[in-house]
Amino acid sequence: MSNKQIPPILGIDNTRHDDALEVRGKAPALHVRDAVNVDFTDAGNIKMRQGISRQTSKPLKNLWQSPLHGDCFASLYGDWVKFDPYSWEHEVILPDAAEGKLKHIVVNNKVVMCSANGIFTYDGRKAQPLAISTPAAPMVSQSADGSLHEGNYSFAVSWLRAGAESALSEISTVCLSQNSAAVFTFPLCFDDEVSHVRLYMTELNGSELRQAGEYPIDMLSLDLASMPDLGRAVSTQYLSPMKQGDYLNVWRGRILTATANLIYFSEPLAFHLMDERYSFIQMPQKITFIEPVDSGIWVGQFDHVAFLRGSDLKQLVLESKAAANPLAGSSFSADSALAGAELSQGGSHCAVWLSEKGYAIGTPSGQIVETQVKHLSNITGLNASAVGFDNRIVAIVS
Repeated sequence: MSNKQIPPILGIDNTRHDDALEVRGKAPALHVRDAVNVDFTDAGNIKMRQGISRQTSKPLKNLWQSPLHGDCFASLYGDWVKFDPYSWEHEVILPDAAEGKLKHIVVNNKVVMCSANGIFTYDGRKAQPLAISTPAAPMVSQSADGSLHEGNYSFAVSWLRAGAESALSEISTVCLSQNSAAVFTFPLCFDDEVSHVRLYMTELNGSELRQAGEYPIDMLSLDLASMPDLGRAVSTQYLSPMKQGDYLNVWRGRILTATANLIYFSEPLAFHLMDERYSFIQMPQKITFIEPVDSGIWVGQFDHVAFLRGSDLKQLVLESKAAANPLAGSSFSADSALAGAELSQGGSHCAVWLSEKGYAIGTPSGQIVETQVKHLSNITGLNASAVGFDNRIVAIVS
């Protein structure tokens, strides 16, 4: 009986006919129908995959390692925790903040996490909500001891936390008589991190709200007897706290979240605020991932992939791409070392996701490269997660 030398293995092929699995000629090679618990080397050899073992009895979910300092985060019994991957000891950094699926990113040297409870940040010392609650409208009345002229005045307030300003409250309007004062009762604040309340008011019978002063948050009331020197106009009117979603990313100074078929955009460099009137895009189908690249945003849809081309929110153009169905949650951003110099087009990051026909790469210029479409098919699952590791891509499908 003659021996047959096995040529280098190129990988799995469950699509083509049996006769096409073997490549003949000067560079013979072979595809296999299936491979279980083995890995293929770059040279086409087969080696046994390393076994798995239980690392901890703790039911950690949504594990993620920060590229910033290598810290590891997860959810545990609804708490957001940081854990040591060697000892598996954990520290609760924010209780009752990690319900449902978690998404993590790094923005301005802070870890940002999005869950069903909201969006939260962690700076290495403490965790807190990204958004600042919108205050209620101030209660305004008049007293006889003052020098304000007769007429209508409008007032509103916002809260300040570490240099960030909340959305503006609703407006309170009062009609004052001659030589009177405005008496304020500020809304109660239950956020321990908020330090000041900022007061805005209009001029006599005016319509533009301008800054009138800042006061400590523990100051519950104020008598305004005379007209102050008004400062800049309000910039947070009509804004709202940033919405959480099923997916989270950052693009050109804005945080992106996505839920159902809607993508929400934060204000530029004011990640805690958004304009609900304009700062969203409605996609044709349910969104399954969002991955920004240089020239736009790759968006997974139920049965295809779309590309939002442009560099400004108001100028994004929707392009539908003919691509295999993506698996929800399977995308990640790949650098040039993983994607290769040709696909990364000069060192830029690419979007990578798992589809029903293998891995697909969304280039920075908005083109799709389906690297395994001729060899793989019928990859199905409700959710997936993929990551670049050791010069290969590893995905888990459930």
